Amino acid sequence: MKVFSLVGWSGSGKTTVITRLISFFKAKKKTVVALKNVPHEYALQPEGKDSFKFLEAGADRVVLNSREEIILMKRKKDQEDILGMIQSALDNVDMVFLEGLLLKNVPVIEVLDSNQAKGFKYPLEKCSAIVSDGNIHASIPWFHKDDISAIAQFMEAYDE
Repeated sequence: MKVFSLVGWSGSGKTTVITRLISFFKAKKKTVVALKNVPHEYALQPEGKDSFKFLEAGADRVVLNSREEIILMKRKKDQEDILGMIQSALDNVDMVFLEGLLLKNVPVIEVLDSNQAKGFKYPLEKCSAIVSDGNIHASIPWFHKDDISAIAQFMEAYDE
């Protein structure tokens, strides 16, 4: 299983890059998981709702079933527990993309938009690569946002 954290400022293009990578890897018959980090306070089910009550009562997992989607909920102990939960919940996962979430020992790819004058969000020494729509002069690999094939090759070959 290959895991990458794609980070950057809001509006930098993280979601677009991830959706294009998902399509690329799915075309290669790979199993892909995407995790969207929500940095502000947010609960899948607010306090007082049934699924919240089930978790509070001690259920190991709660499943929400809607007309077209299913969500498996489980309380996490800490941020580092996330990858273990993904591994135990899904067999044979090939690629995992974490949008906006930094975890220890997970390579970081910063996504930049040249129209934003904010610069890098994270120090380059913490990044494994950069994805941008403009030219970047850096000591780490750089890829254009439109070159999904090259980004995917980097990910497949990446071995920290």
